[in-house]
Amino acid sequence: MTDTADSVGIGVLGGGAFIANAAVLPAIRAARGVHLSAIASRSGGIADAWADRAVADYDDVLADPDTDAVYLALPNGLHRAWAERAAEHGLAVLCEKPLAPSADDAEAMAAACDRHGVLLAEAWMTPFGTSWRRLIACLDPTQIREIDARFTFRIGPDQDRNYRWDPTQGGGALLDVGIYTTGLAVELFGPDLEIVEATGGTRTADDLDLTGPAVDAWTRATLRTATGATIRIWCSFVDDEAQTLRVTDHSGRSIELTGTAFTQQAGAPGEADPYQDMIEAFGDAVAGRAPWPRTAARAVAHLGLLDRIARRRDRRPA
Repeated sequence: MTDTADSVGIGVLGGGAFIANAAVLPAIRAARGVHLSAIASRSGGIADAWADRAVADYDDVLADPDTDAVYLALPNGLHRAWAERAAEHGLAVLCEKPLAPSADDAEAMAAACDRHGVLLAEAWMTPFGTSWRRLIACLDPTQIREIDARFTFRIGPDQDRNYRWDPTQGGGALLDVGIYTTGLAVELFGPDLEIVEATGGTRTADDLDLTGPAVDAWTRATLRTATGATIRIWCSFVDDEAQTLRVTDHSGRSIELTGTAFTQQAGAPGEADPYQDMIEAFGDAVAGRAPWPRTAARAVAHLGLLDRIARRRDRRPA
């Protein structure tokens, strides 16, 4: 960790979130060029490890004079409001994936950050993974026949109030983990993929004591690239845990990545922490040392693909 006088102060909104505590906050502590400026939670207490930086509320994080940027570890439905508020304070934004419940909301976030001259970055760590970067470097898109990607896990019966089930908070399996399953195809072929078919299933809002339409408990889709490659994705909150990515070329040869959203492969040489690399890249971008490698426009376009898959699954008009 760099001396705070020479580093970017990152404030955290949603300091009780699992991903913040399991991955991002430790990455901020370990990363060069950044430090934790302030942290707040509305859903529970702050862990002892970060308690010395705790403040009363999200607005206090934004107002802290040591805060140069914020990390939003909030439910999807809160991303737009707090990204826009952070931009009004002149703060760069690192927002958990997906940027928003819809591409329209994400585009509004990007416009607000652009208007205030601050960076909007999506906290999708996979592209910073060592094995992922090696995979991208060795693939020839013209030779790919199929990509099969799965990210499934179970939300237990004791988690019925989990925001991932809540339609008002942008819940649903496709929004939550879809970016992992479509990420390689979008990286190699762009987001303008043909949607061949999409299906899904739900748990009803009545079952979960929620209002509004139910979110998808699982989504499966088949996509096709302009080169004729087939992309199959599977996202789920109700199936056994699995994170697998398999790429097959026209000769039948396959490469497979598994676990940790396709990064940090067991036994692979030189594996780095993708969260730490992501945080360091964000700090460098905020400080003007290097550009952020994935523009907000690319993130919005990727979310647009998830929107189109959801419309096809739900048989809604474009």
